[in-house]
Amino acid sequence: MPRARARRNAGFTLIDVIVVIAIAAFIIAVLIHDDGVLARSARSSRRMQNSTQVRGIHAGLFTFGAGNGNFYPGMNSKGEVKDATVAGRLKLMLDESYFTADYLISPSDSTLEPWRSGPFDELNYSYALPIITERGGRQNEWKATENSQTPSVIDRNTGDPSIGEYGSVHAPIGKGPASWEGHVAWNDNHVTFEQSAERPTRHAPDFFLAEDNLFVAAGVNDAAFIHSDHGYIIPSSLPAYASFDSESRDDHPSMVPILLCGVGIAAAFAGAIALIVWRRGNS
Repeated sequence: MPRARARRNAGFTLIDVIVVIAIAAFIIAVLIHDDGVLARSARSSRRMQNSTQVRGIHAGLFTFGAGNGNFYPGMNSKGEVKDATVAGRLKLMLDESYFTADYLISPSDSTLEPWRSGPFDELNYSYALPIITERGGRQNEWKATENSQTPSVIDRNTGDPSIGEYGSVHAPIGKGPASWEGHVAWNDNHVTFEQSAERPTRHAPDFFLAEDNLFVAAGVNDAAFIHSDHGYIIPSSLPAYASFDSESRDDHPSMVPILLCGVGIAAAFAGAIALIVWRRGNS
């Protein structure tokens, strides 16, 4: 009889199995929750890649300027505007292989598709460039000045600033400039993640603005970025908030979430087994 009892105690009971499954399920649920470790890690991974792409696009502008009198695409080597459209400037760089079509789509953007053939327009890129149609500080800075206070490439505004709407692929549309957040590549090639569309800027030595709205032109010496060359456009087949980075496409997946999930599951089983051993040792 004692031997039989010892053999029974050496096995796992139904309660033991339930404990293991329950702990594992709890840890996995915490990891994959919308605001859990995996979700935050995925968003962080997309932001890091987006920062790299914004910096890379600006580096392409700088390299282009080296062979164009220091002027960026859209202007000739004499500083004359030849194509002020955002699509035209980006397509020129795309055609000359400064980056690939996929590079123009933010990893946090779920509404746009990389260009493959046919017309190239605002549905094929995620970023905004400054308006350069008029002479002034903004046009003068559309070249390799290395000005650390002049923004050159930024995440697009998914709202309509003409009615006070601001949003981005990182944040839902809301009212006021503080609703926008995104990456900004400055003209010395450093990149920051800003949490408002109002930032201090300097366009040439004499044109410093303490609060410059990145998406509203107040003259020719301030920042004024546009994404579409045809006004405010949201793809008609998608809701205006579809760009918000909640369930966005990630072309550059990170191994960190997978590793965290594996560690979590292993920890769950290790903890459950330790609990069972402890319980049996005290039974």
